[in-house]
Parts: sequence; structure tokens; C-alpha cells
Amino acid sequence: MRINITARHFEITKELEDHVQSRLWTLKKNFESIIHTHVILSVEKYRHTAEITMKVSGLTLVSREESESMYTAIDRAVAKLERQVKRYKQKLQNHKSKKRELEEERVKTSEESFELSEEEEGVWQD
Repeated sequence: MRINITARHFEITKELEDHVQSRLWTLKKNFESIIHTHVILSVEKYRHTAEITMKVSGLTLVSREESESMYTAIDRAVAKLERQVKRYKQKLQNHKSKKRELEEERVKTSEESFELSEEEEGVWQD
């Protein structure tokens, strides 16, 4: 996963950059298909804004949070992304389980039709 950090109207410190990267790597542990993440940190008077755009296979997730502290804004934005990723993972799992159910149903109906055809053969042979 590539992480691109942009700071607007202030100089980013090493500690802040490390905090962003550590929080985003926790997301990577939970969800493997993260391709690219762009983080935009900005300061306007007392408002600290963290905007995170994450490209996942087939989807773009966006989170934006404001706070009086940059660390709080980053933590809230990452928490919002975690919820979005969990929702997306659950959607994928539900979709796969529906496919599996349809496949099992199709196999069951083909077995039943096979049993019926064997019974019909017995009727014709008598």
C-alpha cells in the first residue's frame, strides 16, 4: 500500500507522519486489498482537517474530519474509514455467501432431477 501525505498551510512533523502511517497500517492488517492512500492534512486558524482518500480494488473510500487537534482529526478520519472498510468487507462476504447458496441450490435441484430421471427409467423398463 502506498501512502501519500500532503500538508497544507503548515510543515508536517516526523511524529505526525509516523502517527498517520501507523494508523493506516492497522487498516492494512484488516483489509488486504488497499492499493493507494492519499492523506491531506490542513490547518485553518483553529480548525485542523484530515481528509483521507483510499483506493481499494474496485472502490474509492473517502473520509474527512475536523477537530481542534490534528491527531484527533486523523484518528476520527481513520475510524470512519474502518467502518467503511468493515461495511465493504461484509458486503463482499454476503455477496459470496449468496453465490454459494445459489450454487448449492442448483446442485440440489440437479440431484433431484437426476433421481427423478432414474425413477422414470425404471417405469419404462418394466
